[in-house]
Amino acid sequence: MLLLKNKAKTKKLRSLLLIWGLTAISCLVIFHPFLFGDRLVVFNDAGSDTRQQYLMQYATIVNHLKTGNFSLWDLNNGFGASMFALNLTNVFLIPVYLAGFLFGVGHIPGVIVYLLILQIFLAATFCYLFLNCFSFSEGSKITASYIYGLNGYILIWGQHYQFGSFVVFLPLLLYLLERAIRKRRCSLWAPFLVAAMVCSSVYMSYMALLMAGFYLIYRMVLSDGTRQARIRQFFTHCGSLVLGIGIGSFIFLPMVHYLLTVSSRLDSGQSLLSRLLQYVSLFHFNFYKTAFLRFFSTCFQGIGSYSGYSNFYEAPVLFFSALFVILIFQYVFTIHKQEGPRKARIMQYLALLFFFFCMFLRIGASAFNAFAYPFSRHSFIFMPLFAVVTARTLDQIWKQKKLSIPALLASCAVIIGAHMMAYKEVGQAELRTFVIAMAICALLMVFLVGISRRITGTAARKVLSCLLLAAVVVNVSLEGYFCYNDRDLLTTSDPEYWGGLYNPNVTEALNYLRSIDNSVYRVEKDYYSGSFCMDGMAQNYRGISAYNSTPNRNLEEFVNLVIPNFPIMAKYEYSYRQIGYYTGHSTLFGIKYLLSKDSDLTLSGYTLLKQFGDIYVYQNSQVSSIARFYTSAGDSAVLENGYGSLDLERMLLETLLLDTSPETADTSAGNTAGLAAEITGNEVMSKETLEKKYALEEIPAGIPDITGDGTADCITIPLDQNLLKDYERVYLEFDITTPQVTDVTVNQDDPMEYHFRVPANQTKHVQLAIPAAFRSVILSRYGGSFRGTVSNIRLQGSKTSAAPYDKATVTLTDTGNDSHLTGTVQAEESGFLFLPVPYEEGWTAAVDGKEVTILRSDVGFMSIPIEKGDHTFTFTYEQPYLRIGFGISLLSLAVWVLLVILGRRR
Repeated sequence: MLLLKNKAKTKKLRSLLLIWGLTAISCLVIFHPFLFGDRLVVFNDAGSDTRQQYLMQYATIVNHLKTGNFSLWDLNNGFGASMFALNLTNVFLIPVYLAGFLFGVGHIPGVIVYLLILQIFLAATFCYLFLNCFSFSEGSKITASYIYGLNGYILIWGQHYQFGSFVVFLPLLLYLLERAIRKRRCSLWAPFLVAAMVCSSVYMSYMALLMAGFYLIYRMVLSDGTRQARIRQFFTHCGSLVLGIGIGSFIFLPMVHYLLTVSSRLDSGQSLLSRLLQYVSLFHFNFYKTAFLRFFSTCFQGIGSYSGYSNFYEAPVLFFSALFVILIFQYVFTIHKQEGPRKARIMQYLALLFFFFCMFLRIGASAFNAFAYPFSRHSFIFMPLFAVVTARTLDQIWKQKKLSIPALLASCAVIIGAHMMAYKEVGQAELRTFVIAMAICALLMVFLVGISRRITGTAARKVLSCLLLAAVVVNVSLEGYFCYNDRDLLTTSDPEYWGGLYNPNVTEALNYLRSIDNSVYRVEKDYYSGSFCMDGMAQNYRGISAYNSTPNRNLEEFVNLVIPNFPIMAKYEYSYRQIGYYTGHSTLFGIKYLLSKDSDLTLSGYTLLKQFGDIYVYQNSQVSSIARFYTSAGDSAVLENGYGSLDLERMLLETLLLDTSPETADTSAGNTAGLAAEITGNEVMSKETLEKKYALEEIPAGIPDITGDGTADCITIPLDQNLLKDYERVYLEFDITTPQVTDVTVNQDDPMEYHFRVPANQTKHVQLAIPAAFRSVILSRYGGSFRGTVSNIRLQGSKTSAAPYDKATVTLTDTGNDSHLTGTVQAEESGFLFLPVPYEEGWTAAVDGKEVTILRSDVGFMSIPIEKGDHTFTFTYEQPYLRIGFGISLLSLAVWVLLVILGRRR
């Protein structure tokens, strides 16, 4: 018996070594320019979020660790955000953080490729363990596990959002559950794996655990035993998953709270029922075309010049080699011929229906996104099942000699049709060569599978299986190579990125500001360098530019109402340059210093402070602290229709806007309107009063509509300086329509170059703050000639200077901990202290040591009431549900220890 066990272990080890060897060969083919050249797995084309967002988020976590700022609030992340808005505890990112901590944040991009390769090896290994639970041949398990390690999902999503980690987690979870099912007892390791999953991503864990639940139902239906025993076993295994969530509650609860109450990601104006009814429909035809082609390759509709459904990443990712396409036809055509109980065949048909429901119906896809909206990121959940079908069907062909000729012919026809369609779809010569190579490889597999039942000798069968495996390796390696090498990539020698993001002059300027100013202040740039909007996270300074796909819903409401053109291209990608000429907003947000490459910057309120090489430091004379003091309050309802008609810059500097409606204004201190009247001695100004006081004046410019016919790369909107010279603030507004998606640049190479995106055949309204010195506004199309119409052009302005309250002195001391802000205020009158940090549950405030109510102000920010005189104040942030989560985690761990003790006694 011992000898048999040793032989089995040796066989498994040989299989794993072969899987690792094949995976290593493929990784060398795919990643050799990254391992031995200057390329980095950081894209400038599709999937540029890694460069723009994720590298910056890793950097801010490392900077927190290096500076000893272990707070769970990050003021370098735009206006400020909870650290739980980042991938803070993804277990696969620990090596990335470690590399950044030891060698500097600039070394983080170089680590990504090793992280991806590690995930590929682990995915293949865990898939092999999962397949080992079944009576498949070693050859079938090797082939299926190798394909799984390099499946399309991990290649596409491995570097993007770190979603590739769940391709690693899921087969290991299914392995532990399958073992527990067979042993008829609870898995003691599954809870820890689930805890690691929820710590890595609550969002992705939801999908993986939902799939695990369906897998358990499937297995319980097919299991032996009485109905009561199977139901009891099902709930036992579900209990182990719930216990894992409990162990990870210190991350799970705060993240769920953030997603459900803080983030706007799941916001919807529709009820769940209305959404469900809306989603009971098919996707657009393009979805099914893309999904069909992606069974053969994710690159068949291009990458940088992608022409398929949605975008290169968000479209369904279903590639599992051309061999899988051949085998899935064999599998479907032969289910009814399988031996065994009828129930097993029925369940397999139901599993296929489940796959089609989840992938190809909008309601099924939305279910895996918590019914927020339909999408395709959940396709990873089917990859382990693809591996099972691959191994099972290969054995059916090789060992049982069962081959369906109609299925083989059908797969051959589909392969030819798909590759002909792809050849017409792509325009690049390299991609067309790739399509031809993939077609030859796929047809070779059809031939090898087709002759398999005629091969009888052992040696000949081994040769055939090796040839088929070699064809699979070529197929998968070609796919991976084009996924990563036919791209616009960041390189280690990119002067624009490294010279911009890690400019030593910028470092010197920031160090200078730290030496002269120990308060909490904000810094911004009037140029782009390493990213469009997140340099502050990498260079460790506090700005307002940021990109967060799960933004604070209050902040998002403020942006939508006050500065809807703040986002640059992406919806939640906020760049200061977009509102650089809105100097009132800059002052409101507390931007005290500006880094510029312009030696003669003419920006209202800013004066040159010092020069460091090519970097000029300007100081905003109107900002002494990011916190501001107000004695005048108004009704925030005025913002609902204020954009484009009101002088919002002046209004927000002079008047604090508070929620006064009964639904939002009740506080522990009483009604907000009553509180404001009590504190300031004046009634809250009504919406009507504010609209009358801050109305913009129409400037009679008479600018006609302008149309670009594609003969030039730009159009020009003329401005008459004589009309603008008497105005303190001027705004240009217009509607723009283009026949195709168009990225527009406003006044290219201007210090405040502005960008926005126009959807195809949809009208976009744009407002721009215009300096008095502007003689024209030039709209140019990025990457081509301008075609489109600019209509309803008008100018509005205000001749009144802003007069904010100036009889209060506010200081905000930098404590080195972003979760604890403290300062002093000296005010001649009672009023409100305004802090331009997003209003969010978790913050508490105190004045002179006594807790006070935090009010939601200007829709998105915080303020507190303060009596006249000298006072100290504090704002303290504690992550909601973190303490409760730790308590549940400790309790769950105690339950796990008890289960271990009871198990050993048994």
